[in-house]
Amino acid sequence: DLESIDVDVNNLDFYSEDNCLINKKDTRDYKAGTALIRGCKNSKIPSGIKTIEPHAFFGCKSLKSITIPDTVTYIGFSSFEGCTSLEEIVIPSSVTYIDSFAFRGCHALKKVVFQTTSIKEIYTGLFEDCWSLEEITVPEGVKSIIGNRAFCGCKSLRSVKLPRSLERLEFYGEVFAGCNLDTITIDPLNNYFHVKGNCLLNEDCTILIRGCNSSTIPDTVKSIWSDAFSGCTRLTSIDIPDGVEEIGTRAFENCTTLTGIDIPESVKRVGKNAFYGCVNLQDIKISKSTEFDINSSFRGCPD
Repeated sequence: DLESIDVDVNNLDFYSEDNCLINKKDTRDYKAGTALIRGCKNSKIPSGIKTIEPHAFFGCKSLKSITIPDTVTYIGFSSFEGCTSLEEIVIPSSVTYIDSFAFRGCHALKKVVFQTTSIKEIYTGLFEDCWSLEEITVPEGVKSIIGNRAFCGCKSLRSVKLPRSLERLEFYGEVFAGCNLDTITIDPLNNYFHVKGNCLLNEDCTILIRGCNSSTIPDTVKSIWSDAFSGCTRLTSIDIPDGVEEIGTRAFENCTTLTGIDIPESVKRVGKNAFYGCVNLQDIKISKSTEFDINSSFRGCPD
């Protein structure tokens, strides 16, 4: 949680400007004066900086705001992780790459604005545990959300908008695990995913990837994926249509206002911790032929 950075003027390798530690020499990876190596809570990122290095602002708990200049192209691994007071971030149009965990644990982060359309992938844990984030619009140009937990634990996240360009979601529901979503939308011209009944579905609409507090599960769904509804604390009821064959691991974890569930005979298996933490769940209807883990599928359901 540094307050200032000052480099002796005779140092041959580094210099400081506006409370930023910056390289002075050319290297294999960047030219002199273009890499911000370390910042602090009073930093102002100089124009001309192209790369924000890994861990550059890691743990700056008192950093409330920062402007990323439109010369920056690269935001490194865990570069702003743990900046728990940071409230807003604008990603300028110049940025082409943001590495994993760049904003993980920014608990006060309420707003993210993507001005760039040059990012192709969103990596693991990019906004994990950003507790105050309320909405996110994944920018056009993103083709893949790679790795799990990109938005995991964003417990205030209510709205997600996905672009036409999106082709791939790794680990499916884990991307939004623990998010308290009300709406999820996708560009209608997207060829790889669909949204029906406020549910994100795969290409042939047989897998429910992610649901919301107000979802209606389409009749085409065969599998409710892992973490599909996890964290939906305002989900009071849900109808599982006949034809669903599988309810995945943690599918309804911590749906704390869900009071009853009817599991149709078509369901062959209920995964581990599927209803873990559903503390108000009182009534369960389940077929004798449906397999479930007696120790965990309904663990944490005291009533």
